[in-house]
Amino acid sequence: MRVLLFTLASLGLISCDRQEQLGVYYMSGFYNASTDSAAIRAFYLDENNRISADISWNFFLSGTGNESMLTKVDDVLFTSGNLPEWQGNVTLRSEGDHQMHSSVVIPPIIEAISQSAQEILIDPNDLNEEVLTLSWNSAGQGYSYLLQLQPLDEPLSPIPFEGGFFDEQFNGPIEENSITLISSDFEFYGSHKLTVYVIPEVYKNLFFFQGRGLGFLAEEGPDNVTGGKGIFTAVRSVDFSFEVTP
Repeated sequence: MRVLLFTLASLGLISCDRQEQLGVYYMSGFYNASTDSAAIRAFYLDENNRISADISWNFFLSGTGNESMLTKVDDVLFTSGNLPEWQGNVTLRSEGDHQMHSSVVIPPIIEAISQSAQEILIDPNDLNEEVLTLSWNSAGQGYSYLLQLQPLDEPLSPIPFEGGFFDEQFNGPIEENSITLISSDFEFYGSHKLTVYVIPEVYKNLFFFQGRGLGFLAEEGPDNVTGGKGIFTAVRSVDFSFEVTP
């Protein structure tokens, strides 16, 4: 699961209804300065309430003095392969049948501070046992954190109890720069990666508009795209790795 793909780049941009604004270009997503990758959704909502798929889009990323065309990985994921000279900000530009752009400030670097264990022992008889504490440096005021937990092994090896509540517990931004996980947060044994993303306040506010529809988001939600509607931002991230064992 790619947490930002579903909670940021696609937030409010999938479902449409008859009440929504028509004839508008949209662009939304983020650039991860820690991995030099981006997730982007761009489309046109036409007068028949349909998302147009036949628009030619190219995306360009620039820092202060250079610009590179993003290389497409799949429908929403891109990489630059040519790290821009940021100096604190980055600009995304679309080019093709319609042009849009957005310039954003890159968040501070975050790094791991502490990890209580590399190997987590799960007791199926104690679902509320605290098994892992993680912390990272604070990005400061104006930033929050999103968390993504990924099991890495194939095939997956389920833990024999009703667990997997991590996504329910951490389904939105948090303010603290540390977390404690309990047994029932996990669903599978094996290798795991937990990614912490630091996001700016303006993108945090987007979560309050979940389920309100694309038109409502365009009219009432945050907007920093020139030449269209939507919101683009920059994030940073840090990974924690550990093993979950019986």
